[in-house]
Amino acid sequence: MIRKYIPFLLESLDHEFKSFADCLRDCLDYYQEKMAGPFDGSYSYAARLYRDHLMDPKRDFEIVNAYMTEKGWNLERVEKIARNEGFYNKIYNDTSISKSAPTDYYLYQITNKKFPLQGYEWPVNYDKRWTEGERDELLIKYGYGWHKSKYGKLIIKQNMGSVINFLKETFNSIPDSIIYQLSDHIGLNKEIMRGVNYNDSSPINRFNYSDELKDCFFPEKFDMYIDSVGLLKCFEKTAKFEEKDINYTQKEFDKLVIDTCNSMKLEGRIVTEGDIKIKFN
Repeated sequence: MIRKYIPFLLESLDHEFKSFADCLRDCLDYYQEKMAGPFDGSYSYAARLYRDHLMDPKRDFEIVNAYMTEKGWNLERVEKIARNEGFYNKIYNDTSISKSAPTDYYLYQITNKKFPLQGYEWPVNYDKRWTEGERDELLIKYGYGWHKSKYGKLIIKQNMGSVINFLKETFNSIPDSIIYQLSDHIGLNKEIMRGVNYNDSSPINRFNYSDELKDCFFPEKFDMYIDSVGLLKCFEKTAKFEEKDINYTQKEFDKLVIDTCNSMKLEGRIVTEGDIKIKFN
């Protein structure tokens, strides 16, 4: 008897999902035309600190909920079907639904904080090393102030547990990212700088440049000091193996390091020539 009704139940769920999804998309379209701010742009746009004065997740939830309620989707009805695993899977897999911070936050709330803000889960795995691309993404988010904005802190806590965890992981990525940016500017092999394995017979592989370069960075709580003298010597050594010349005075190289930090939204300053401090907050 139960099997007889399974197709009907699935069909009913499909209908409910389509009706709900269409209503939520209509809500987004309506407010994108009516008001700027939170509905204007993607989640990552809303998470940027310079737009935070326009954002209020609780207010935005009430705006979305009021629209949905008026169209027949009050919270009682929504939360009832949201408990259905099939319904959640459909929401998660429908990429056309996750289009703004307010609608993402609405889905996050009705699914008991299960729906991933921004529409996907971050590849967080503390048992393994983050890929360089993933670390770069953390620095980009840091540069835009996600750790200080309302929507930014929400998604950080959902994916990483706390803002402190986010800052720790981002802080650890600073040496690699600075080395990569400097290598690119100077015109050296960026992959070797990042410790990519090459044929052992290659003379350049006799030195572990990735570790040698990172030894020039000294973390201290949430500040970091850079031995710019040692860093320049490492780059000069690498340039010789690549049969290239780099001609920087220490003063010129210090300025290049500071400019690189600034481009990454990091607050760097020269303490004394060859000695640089990065403030991380």
